[in-house]
Amino acid sequence: MKPFNIRISVVEPAFFKTNLVQGFAYAEPTIADRENALSAYSSSIKNGPSPEPVADVVLKILRTTRPQFSYRVGSDAKTLPVIQFLSYPLYEWGAAKRFNI
Repeated sequence: MKPFNIRISVVEPAFFKTNLVQGFAYAEPTIADRENALSAYSSSIKNGPSPEPVADVVLKILRTTRPQFSYRVGSDAKTLPVIQFLSYPLYEWGAAKRFNI
């Protein structure tokens, strides 16, 4: 996209209170423990903070002449990749516990 002077940014949000849960009804049942996983995701989304911080980041990107490639929004989006990098077994244990799998 560089020849066209188009910049790309990726917004990586954590769990925020949105209507994303409604789409779960259409998901293919390919996950072995689908119900536990969907229940945990639904709970994380329903109990998450309001999505305004994500909107703020999108506006920041639009107003910036040289935006970054990646923007992580929310505490989980910032801390989990660090934990995953430093100790994958700890990350895997935490994910399994959180999602009841």
